[in-house]
Amino acid sequence: MKLISLTCPNCNANLDDIDSSRPFCYCQYGGTKIALDDGTIRKETHIYDEAKIKETESSERVKMREMDIEREHSKQMNTILKYVLIFAAVLLAIGLILAAFDVEIGGDIIFFEMLAGAWGVLLKLAHDKK
Repeated sequence: MKLISLTCPNCNANLDDIDSSRPFCYCQYGGTKIALDDGTIRKETHIYDEAKIKETESSERVKMREMDIEREHSKQMNTILKYVLIFAAVLLAIGLILAAFDVEIGGDIIFFEMLAGAWGVLLKLAHDKK
């Protein structure tokens, strides 16, 4: 194995201890692929489009932020739904107790409880539809 030193044809960096028995090597600084066959040096440049990389990173950050917002919205909707259902259960309990004692308003409270429960179900359905 014969080691050689050469200069990168793309960035002019000094490259040391290159195994000349290999068909090619890479510049450790710029990533240029350098062909080493039959004593001539040919280069294949890897041009990285920095703007494309930044655009991809930016779009990934936007997607992650959108997912965070959706997750936060979902938590808020679940909290609202939990309180609506607790309110409906409390109204139902009060309505049943008052209805058991023949208080006229007990039937009305049960009706409002059903409305609150239906509202909670509609909120959940609307949220899940998204």
